[in-house]
Amino acid sequence: MKKIAITVGDPLGIGLEVTCKALEQLGPQVGAQFFIFRSSHGDLQQLKRLDKKFHRIAVSSLQEALQLPASNKKKDLIEIVSSRSAPYWVEESARACHKKIFNGLVTAPLSKTLIQKAGFKAKGHTEILQRVSGSKKVHMVFVGSNFNVLLVTGHMALKKVSQALTRIELRLALTRALELRKILPPVAQKKPVALVGLNPHAGESGLLGKEEISIFKPVLTQFSEVVGPLPPDAAFLKQN
Repeated sequence: MKKIAITVGDPLGIGLEVTCKALEQLGPQVGAQFFIFRSSHGDLQQLKRLDKKFHRIAVSSLQEALQLPASNKKKDLIEIVSSRSAPYWVEESARACHKKIFNGLVTAPLSKTLIQKAGFKAKGHTEILQRVSGSKKVHMVFVGSNFNVLLVTGHMALKKVSQALTRIELRLALTRALELRKILPPVAQKKPVALVGLNPHAGESGLLGKEEISIFKPVLTQFSEVVGPLPPDAAFLKQN
């Protein structure tokens, strides 16, 4: 039985509503069990939409949830009603994934201000996962039906992005992008990897920024499999 953890994010945010609507549409899954980390606050009326498809069981901790009888029906939906701040749910779930207690983690939106108020140095989910995993460097990735996108930089002010785009960082990101392609479905593995420029029109030969000339193109000489830098205002058009 695969165990999937779901953290619903900010108690007053949209996370709980989105989670409930998604589970309502998905319904119980053979060979899978869902564990929702939620607060006792927020719009709890959303949970009632799950009653037709799931048998909801509320507990106060992950430890209590894991001690439930193994004979639970596949329709059981475990709700961990936590008094701790939402960022701790992400940390606890991530550690459980790291220990193979959970097989996967789904997260709903979590405000950066709430993360900071909870006492975390992290600015987002990415940094929490980085600390839990013990990784020196991580990259945020978006996997979709048309594009799979890896970001070179993470949560930082826009004015600092140019300074953070060094040749070392770019080489590492491209290496990770090629590694990512290897674990994607076979159809996606055959698609090219492209580097998208930083500036409008990919700098327009240096008229709108020098990064593409001074950083991007020298790095690309080491990656024959990567095309670019592509103009960011055209790279994501449907025909591309």
